Amino acid sequence: MTTLLLVDDNAAFLRLYGKLLELIGFDVIGAPGEEECMHILASERPDLVLLDIMMEPRDGWDTLRSIRNNEPTRDLPVMILTGKRPTVGEIDRYGGDIEDYLMKPVRKSELKEILEHTLERICQRAARIETACDSGCSPSDIAEYVRLERAVRMDEKFRGLFVEINGEQEEQVRQRRKTLDTMKEQLNIR
Repeated sequence: MTTLLLVDDNAAFLRLYGKLLELIGFDVIGAPGEEECMHILASERPDLVLLDIMMEPRDGWDTLRSIRNNEPTRDLPVMILTGKRPTVGEIDRYGGDIEDYLMKPVRKSELKEILEHTLERICQRAARIETACDSGCSPSDIAEYVRLERAVRMDEKFRGLFVEINGEQEEQVRQRRKTLDTMKEQLNIR
């Protein structure tokens, strides 16, 4: 069974979404903040972390940085599940570190569909990465490919939401897409 680590400092949301995820069919581990999240990750390896952004004393972006800066958890898939609309800067800065960004509240059927799709995408990426590793690609190139793939996906998902994207940011998005396509060819990833 798929295990999710749900990180949210709001006890009511932690219980509500924990129960909802269990009803959908997932095993759920709850953590009320960054410290507990990192403590759990020291001994558990969930299939996906669902992370709230608006937490105290350290917010979800701090928690995400802790996950990415910790060698054993660096590659762990993380999805944002929050009531906060992202800014252009947040998507630009963190898009390469997250699988998806969902806004609360979310219906059970929508949550199930998105989680299933995300977990399938993660499995497909893992298969492509395994093939690339077998072909002799360097771990740093593969890590950069994964980061770019995530960033491009977040760029595409949120492009229509942001009116404030300027020409420079639009060029960054185009450049990321171009770099990702080049890396796919170089790494022979389909």
